[in-house]
Amino acid sequence: MDPIVVVGAGHAGAQLAVSLRESGYDGPVLLLGGEGEVPYQRPPLSKAYLHGGNASELPFRPAEAYAALGVDLETGVDVTALDQEAAAVVLADGRRLRYSTVVLATGAEAAVPPLPGTALPGVHTLVTRADADALSADLAATDRLVVIGGGVVGLEVATTARKRGLDVVVIEATDRLMGRMLGADLSRVLLDRHRAGGVDIRLDLQAAEIVAGADGRVAGVRLVDGVVLPAGAVLIGIGARPRVEVAAAAGLAVDGGVLVDQEFRTADPRVRAIGDCAAVVGPDGVQRYRSVQNATDQARRLAALLTGALPVPAAVPWFWSEQAGCRIQIAGDLASADRYLVRAGRRGGTTVFGFRDGVLVGAESVDDAASHLAVRTLLAHVPPTFDDFLDPDVDLRDLVARSRSATSLSG
Repeated sequence: MDPIVVVGAGHAGAQLAVSLRESGYDGPVLLLGGEGEVPYQRPPLSKAYLHGGNASELPFRPAEAYAALGVDLETGVDVTALDQEAAAVVLADGRRLRYSTVVLATGAEAAVPPLPGTALPGVHTLVTRADADALSADLAATDRLVVIGGGVVGLEVATTARKRGLDVVVIEATDRLMGRMLGADLSRVLLDRHRAGGVDIRLDLQAAEIVAGADGRVAGVRLVDGVVLPAGAVLIGIGARPRVEVAAAAGLAVDGGVLVDQEFRTADPRVRAIGDCAAVVGPDGVQRYRSVQNATDQARRLAALLTGALPVPAAVPWFWSEQAGCRIQIAGDLASADRYLVRAGRRGGTTVFGFRDGVLVGAESVDDAASHLAVRTLLAHVPPTFDDFLDPDVDLRDLVARSRSATSLSG
């Protein structure tokens, strides 16, 4: 019997391998990872791990646990091609491994702008543990970091670098931080928090060149206005690109990710894709969520689909980040909202609720975990309307109870 082959041992791939067993699949499972180590957590890389964390705390589980589950884990192997006719993956070492189903969980890689100097020693991106180790070593050898990009990774690293005592400048090309994820109100809150924490944030500015010193290492970042910001290390954090090369070379449809239906099938039903590399085509268009939660949820749903286990309902998408001493949480599809309402949390913090056609579709919070959790529950049941929020004293717990009751009655 040919195995289910999972290409990629990040959050999505590792979870799928485990979930297949938890769903009762007893056939062979082969998990292939390009890095030479057991699957590990990535959120700590820009935070606790970069601040001196222990590498032994990163793996999801030890290598022996995969063996105990009957999952054949191979690390340090790269898949270079799919032979769909033969139903086989082709490895960089020349091996061809047949599959019954192959699941692409190849993740994403850091985007790099077309600037001179991005290949200089001391210039970093951050996706893998090896990236974090290299960045950490350079942070230890300098007192100045320049971050290009005011997104999640850049701001988390800026926070960590400040904790390590560095002077940090963040250059953001737009007029606000985390502009692709946060609305203007909370982005402004975040800006104030970072500046209060000593991070020099410069908005509406672009880098023109990363310049080298006499030793050939990075020495600074030249801006489009000619100003040179001195730097002993530079982090590029302008986003990520899904890793779709293998799928594209096989002729599978790719558009901002490997295009799959809501059961994660490509045009070839034996080839599926999940996680950061996948773009799901649904009734509301193409959706691609880059988050640990999304990768994990998709893996669990796919395992249920492949094994015929009880269906796992689609989860409410959510995301979190810790930076500048605050916790940012996002739930639902706030980007589709056409009306917003800002409320202070009962225990502090702030949440922006988003509504489309008068119905709650998402929310973003800073230091308001209670509201965030309530919104996730509301979105998973019967979401309330904008009018339900007009009373400033309305208790979200009451709305949650009513939403659950409405779901029960409709079921």
